[in-house]
Amino acid sequence: IVPGTFYAFDLSYVPAEGFQPGTGYWVKASQAGQITVGGEGPPALLEVPEFTSAHEIRFTSGNASINLYFDAEIDVPVENMGPFSLPPAPPSGAFDARLSGGYWLTTEPEAGVLLQHSGQLTQVRVNAPDDEAVDYLLRLFIGGNPSGEAILASGQSFTIYPDFDYAEISV
Repeated sequence: IVPGTFYAFDLSYVPAEGFQPGTGYWVKASQAGQITVGGEGPPALLEVPEFTSAHEIRFTSGNASINLYFDAEIDVPVENMGPFSLPPAPPSGAFDARLSGGYWLTTEPEAGVLLQHSGQLTQVRVNAPDDEAVDYLLRLFIGGNPSGEAILASGQSFTIYPDFDYAEISV
């Protein structure tokens, strides 16, 4: 089992902190095997490598929120990014935002974000590490075509319409 890859589904995928009867979960495994659930307390496999100094992108649509991180400093080689991977995209009509490649964290200073809307407006907010004063360039795309851009200050929100299916953000 790849550490840090237990997710439940509640309007969008959310990291699972424990198990609830009657709830489905997604977990990433590096090979075939069996998972046995039992005992007390949360499973140790929920641990994720620590990262620091990342820029946070928060997408909110209705009651669902997803946090993604870019330009992160981590002590994990890029080829071992498994703990930062996300489940497959949810069914059409569910809200989702994920970095290109299916991750929620990247060390790259620019982030490409795949967007799947639930038909509602989506708010995007970018936060700098350590409350730095930073401006970001947000580029929006529809079907691979550039369709708009905005400059956002750290902590500022911006509304994305459901037509946009891809975004790029950079410092």
